[in-house]
Amino acid sequence: MQVHRHLRLSRLGGRGRSSGSGRPRGRPPRRNRLVGVTLDRRQLLRRVTAAAGGMTLAGLAPEAAPAAATGSGGGAFPTHPRWKFVFVSNLTTSPLFVPLQYGIEDACALVECTYRWTGSVGADTGEVVKAVESAVKAKAAGIALPIGDATTLDRPVAEALQAGIPVVAYHADASPSDPRVAFVGQNAYAVGRSIGERIAKLVRKGDVTLFVTERRVPPVEQRLKGALAGIRGSGAPIRTTVVVTTGDSYESAARIDRHVIAHAHVRGLFALELVPSEGVGRAMVKHNLRREGVLAGGYGVLPATLDLIRQGQLEFTLDEQPYLQGFVPVLQLFLVKLSGGLLAPSDTELPLVFVRRSNLKRYLAKTRYEGSSSKQRYPIY
Repeated sequence: MQVHRHLRLSRLGGRGRSSGSGRPRGRPPRRNRLVGVTLDRRQLLRRVTAAAGGMTLAGLAPEAAPAAATGSGGGAFPTHPRWKFVFVSNLTTSPLFVPLQYGIEDACALVECTYRWTGSVGADTGEVVKAVESAVKAKAAGIALPIGDATTLDRPVAEALQAGIPVVAYHADASPSDPRVAFVGQNAYAVGRSIGERIAKLVRKGDVTLFVTERRVPPVEQRLKGALAGIRGSGAPIRTTVVVTTGDSYESAARIDRHVIAHAHVRGLFALELVPSEGVGRAMVKHNLRREGVLAGGYGVLPATLDLIRQGQLEFTLDEQPYLQGFVPVLQLFLVKLSGGLLAPSDTELPLVFVRRSNLKRYLAKTRYEGSSSKQRYPIY
């Protein structure tokens, strides 16, 4: 059984990450086949969608078996094997995970390691399980994955740990009390509660609708539970309705549109997931709801969502810090291998950052940190 320490990652310079690529000034960036990419988000998603399944951003070709070649060590690290980590995703082609993969790439370049990106295109838990089992059979140096279904993933995760393979959860942790696996991400309930409190301050009274893609998914349920608690705890006379939109962006937008038409007196529309954010924005623009006093909020930092904040259609959106969800697990898995197990993975709670018009400028810059560009640059604007 692994024992891990708890670490809270505080914001550096207000953003929770270092300037530029994190390399010492004056030192040329390390380039290898993992980081030599020039794909923007649209190009990347087009190619990954066409060849989803065990692919990486670099070259977008299946990786070979774990390499035995040694890296130079990188920085002050001693010479070490070029370890290969496997990142399993439940939505391999989701735009949310574009900056996450850039974070993986940059961390791998820093510590002279490689990675494989695999899993399921359509949130098929069975495919996620098979991907973890395949990583165990291939003797991966470490595995990182979102744990949205602890019951189903318990067995393959246990097999990985029994095989001596360190495991880190990112993005979603359905079983936060499980002491075996460290988690890198945001506390879903705390995020939801903060969203609920913000909604109550904005709307103050009236009907509010919360949108999710599906129910019974532990992280989503925790976020929704937190949002409802935040609204209730405010004491504001707000009546809440929860609408399930599905994960298909077109159907989600259509359901939100029908809901808006059928509920003319709604005072607030707020998405608690990435997909319904787009639909909420479309409805606000299509029905000119902002002029009618309707307030809205999104989730995630996709370019369309950020542009809606710039236009004043959305009051806020939540930055899930996806880049760090990729970068930090690589460093943790690397240190486990480098230290021979002395440095165990630790829970890392990423900062809760709301994006509003007041801090929007840095998000509109084209960067790897939010997935809007593949290029490295410092300063970002």
